[in-house]
Amino acid sequence: MQHPPPRIRELAQKWLQGNISAAELAEFNDWYNQFDDEKLILPADSDTPAVIRERILQQLTARIQEEQPQATAAPKRNRWYAVAAAACLGGLVILAGQHYHWWSSAPVIHQVNSGMATQKVILPDSSIVWLKPGSQLQYPDHFGQDIRQVQLTGEALFEVTQRPQQPFVVEAGSYTAKVLGTSFNLRVLPATNGMELSVLTGKVAVAGGREGQPKQTAVLAARQKLVADSSQFTVKAVVPREQSLLEAGTQYNMNFHRMAFAEVIQRLEKKFNVHCQIEGEGLQHCSLTVDLTDQSLQQSLELIAATSNGRYQLQDGNITWSGEGCR
Repeated sequence: MQHPPPRIRELAQKWLQGNISAAELAEFNDWYNQFDDEKLILPADSDTPAVIRERILQQLTARIQEEQPQATAAPKRNRWYAVAAAACLGGLVILAGQHYHWWSSAPVIHQVNSGMATQKVILPDSSIVWLKPGSQLQYPDHFGQDIRQVQLTGEALFEVTQRPQQPFVVEAGSYTAKVLGTSFNLRVLPATNGMELSVLTGKVAVAGGREGQPKQTAVLAARQKLVADSSQFTVKAVVPREQSLLEAGTQYNMNFHRMAFAEVIQRLEKKFNVHCQIEGEGLQHCSLTVDLTDQSLQQSLELIAATSNGRYQLQDGNITWSGEGCR
């Protein structure tokens, strides 16, 4: 791990401004050549400011247009110069062998909810995002081994699949939320450069704030809410009525009390996009009391089986239920 020295930061600034001399470019090139082209990348952690990402893209586009007037692909080295320079100016760390940002490692899926109802988005790791009306979500078509990273504009409720070795990161304006496996609702407030984050289960770490100011951080537990603007973080309690409003229009609440087996199965199908078939009549007479809220498909199946005295077989999204049923 190497932090760019002040001299390299100065050269990066000149490179981005387009006024670097030949000698200075050679000096910057010598520093750059210490790294492998394939491994010189930016760390995708909670300390990465969104403004640096935008600057990389803007400068990269401008430099490619200047240096490549013909419709040809830009050399890989020129592309990585932009990344390296922007990283230096952002005070970031240049790493070898770390993870990529979502926008540079895989094709990006751009989900836009322009309707009036909440949309369900199932991510590559089986996490579920309930995208609220007027909101947008960007995510890769597959996650890397080290991190799961998405970008939110607007509001969404997240049910994050637990993967302790692969943190889940949400970039929302000038804020970043990082979790391992939990559920929370996040709303971006562009007018005040703020956000609201309500944790339903688990814990969420948040960092962000006004550009050019020291970053604020907070770690929230279940039933806590963070209200943030460009100047301060305020932590409050999430009251039951507020949680009900956050869950409205989603299939998040899966807490059943004496509900017929067939109805529970229908809710399971709707939430996870699976098809269930019930064999025999034994299970049809069951009334289940079980809480499947914030549970994965596999965990939900196990809980239903244990509660109903049933068995299941899962293959390619098709689930067959059998067993003696409730006694």
